[in-house]
Amino acid sequence: MLFVSLARARDSSHAGISQQGLAKLVRRYAAVAGVPDRLAHPHALRGYYATTLAGERVSIQVIKARLGHTSIETTARYLAELTGPGEGVGDVLDRHHQAQRREQR
Repeated sequence: MLFVSLARARDSSHAGISQQGLAKLVRRYAAVAGVPDRLAHPHALRGYYATTLAGERVSIQVIKARLGHTSIETTARYLAELTGPGEGVGDVLDRHHQAQRREQR
């Protein structure tokens, strides 16, 4: 697990960070780094990572493994949108994030 927080229990065990906690950390450090608010969430980091690897011509199988996906189709969703000339990764991620928000409603 990449992000952990120390439990305040006596046994000093590690507890995974919550989704809300991770989102808060990402927003905080994204603001410091000048990342636009629309991209300051954990899923955008995954998308950025996937599209950056794809831009470097890393195979989809390697990207799938690094993202921890069980299905290549899941990984392909990140990469299918990389077709527009002149588009930046931020544009692709923004479009992907907006589509996910619509699906959640």
